Amino acid sequence: EYLYQELQEKLFNREYTQGFLFNQGSEAQNLENAASKSDWEFCGQVKNTQKIENNKYQLEVKVHNTLKRGETIEIIQPGYNILEYTIEKMIDKDKQVEVQEAHGGGGGQVVLLESEKNVFPLSSLRRKK
Repeated sequence: EYLYQELQEKLFNREYTQGFLFNQGSEAQNLENAASKSDWEFCGQVKNTQKIENNKYQLEVKVHNTLKRGETIEIIQPGYNILEYTIEKMIDKDKQVEVQEAHGGGGGQVVLLESEKNVFPLSSLRRKK
């Protein structure tokens, strides 16, 4: 029940129906509400993690919605292990320069973040609006 509540409140969706899963006619989708309202926004996805020092890891993140230096986000790992993370420094992967903001438009900017914890690839990033 906890996971269902988290999905309903924190994940942008069109509500969940059994009809969508089993493709049952008009119940297959909720078209009356284009999307549910959520206080959370999907920000990006961890593409890769690399150990760079004893207790430091470099996260390669594909940005989907703007990330800003200084903001606190949540990293959702497999098994629904949620880490709270404050962005202290971001490096644009292609340009190898520090940036204050990263954007997801046009294919998504890729940034490098440092973490004291090893984060699994394919983990999702979200922030409270």
